[in-house]
Amino acid sequence: MGMDLIFAIRGLLSFVAFTEFTSTIRCFWPLGDDSYIQEQLFSGIKLASEAERTLSHTYGLFSGLVGLVIIHTAIFAHYRPLITLALSAKLLKISFLVLEILVFGSIRAGQHLVFPVVTGIVTIISCIGLLFLTSDGTLDDHENLDLVKRARKLRKNR
Repeated sequence: MGMDLIFAIRGLLSFVAFTEFTSTIRCFWPLGDDSYIQEQLFSGIKLASEAERTLSHTYGLFSGLVGLVIIHTAIFAHYRPLITLALSAKLLKISFLVLEILVFGSIRAGQHLVFPVVTGIVTIISCIGLLFLTSDGTLDDHENLDLVKRARKLRKNR
């Protein structure tokens, strides 16, 4: 059961990484006159075009980096430092959104924030779950123990 849950979490993390990469593309490739940053994210303030472009590219780079960390965590789920890095990256992104909403008021709370906040919370819970699932060596140690047992059997048979 543990391995099935780990594979499910890997699939979920892959989906979240895909959404991060989608945000990155939307930040770097504005469609039409209205950019993703101004219309969907920082709708609480009016940005000059230069500031909007800079903020859009910076947020896009941040989303891309978070996506890279999460996809590597999905692939290498047994590496605990990657799990904690993904957990930290998502916590940082959620903290950024919450601070911009509650403290600075540059982001208006609305339906456009439901998906990023929910996926962020689910990702955080998934990473914490991975830490518990891999804490007893569910992936790495069992594979190593099996290899050691096979090597011992081969030695005894010689």
